[in-house]
Amino acid sequence: IQPDVLVQVNPVCPLVTGRDIDKIIHYFLNKKLDSLITVREERFQAFCDDKPVNFDINKKLPRTQDIFPILICAWPICIWRKEPFMNGYEKKGHAIFSGKLDLYPVSFFTALKISYEEDFELAEKLMQII
Repeated sequence: IQPDVLVQVNPVCPLVTGRDIDKIIHYFLNKKLDSLITVREERFQAFCDDKPVNFDINKKLPRTQDIFPILICAWPICIWRKEPFMNGYEKKGHAIFSGKLDLYPVSFFTALKISYEEDFELAEKLMQII
């Protein structure tokens, strides 16, 4: 198969729905993107390399609902257009973030990734109620 576009639906993200996949593919195509990575928005005070990322330590601590969200690569669904991906791979040896890139926020449920036993237990409980 010689696809023009590759859509990866990560098998360790069991709460991805067909509706999620359809919405993300339509978004990718409508925006004429080359790469799309799904992300999960988190609103908490965050540090990187011992420096605050989304708040000022010299000011009053903001409420979490008032701070700028941190975007975490979640990987339940990713999409790449073949040509820009292959070009990037040939030039740099990697191409996950190639060409015209956009980040697509998904829900906590869609982003839930099974990496540890606790994740599996959480997914089982969530599947019973949703």
